[in-house]
Amino acid sequence: MIKQIQLMIVGAQKAGTSSLIRYVGEHPNICIPIRPEMNYFTRDDQYILGYKKIFPIFFKSLKNQSSIVMAKQASLMYLPKCVKRLRDHNQEMHLVALLRNPIDRAYSAFWFFRRVGREVIRSFEEALEAEQDRLKEDFHKWHHCAYLDRGIYFKQILTLYDYFPRENVHISLFDDFKKNPSEVCQSIFGLFDLPNFIINVGTHYNKASIARSEKVAHFMASKNPIKKFVRHFMPDKTAFYINNYLRRLNRKKLEPPKMRYDTRKRLLEYFSPYNKELSKLLNRDLSHWNR
Repeated sequence: MIKQIQLMIVGAQKAGTSSLIRYVGEHPNICIPIRPEMNYFTRDDQYILGYKKIFPIFFKSLKNQSSIVMAKQASLMYLPKCVKRLRDHNQEMHLVALLRNPIDRAYSAFWFFRRVGREVIRSFEEALEAEQDRLKEDFHKWHHCAYLDRGIYFKQILTLYDYFPRENVHISLFDDFKKNPSEVCQSIFGLFDLPNFIINVGTHYNKASIARSEKVAHFMASKNPIKKFVRHFMPDKTAFYINNYLRRLNRKKLEPPKMRYDTRKRLLEYFSPYNKELSKLLNRDLSHWNR
């Protein structure tokens, strides 16, 4: 049985979305994908195949016929073309966005992309300097490393409002989710009049880590003939599990160094006007982001 997605976590990167979907997915009436990110709406090569072909790759089976189908793609709200695809799929869908202090989000994203091999610059400050040239040169290649641009949330929320009714767009702050994850989850259950459900919020997913070998990480993140040849003979699900297994082997715990004071000060000045715009849009005090 194939059902439309009814609930989608659309961002932001490194704001707790991996934990949120797993917590909410514990509910017996909510069905989530077997993969952490559903890239169907953000990858042209998947989107062109059509939803009917992609659905069984991401969803093993529905828990029951009345299951609420939920998915996550933490890059989605940053990409207007993909938000439109989401609307075309189901305009009645509910969207959830978790927003984190854009400075902390940017720094966390830098270390994450160092780990997975997408970030080749070793200094956060140098990566910030390179961003504008990268996005002009090849947006598709470097949009994940848009540490500044991805933190301008109000533009992304306006995009969501352009395509979906405002009452279907639900915004939470990472601070609130971290403080009381159960409350955020229960509010999501309430969107579909589902009964409250006690969830296990003791596990934190996608914790900070670094690659044991950056060469291995870069190889796994790259597009090369060897990988393409092997994938040709391997089912998608098998390739996904092998890829995840190898990434876990190449991972070790990381305690990121404290951000330089001058860097944080510079980013406070950069994001301050954008945070004020977001505060007006959401009618919520975000002054603590500007301290």
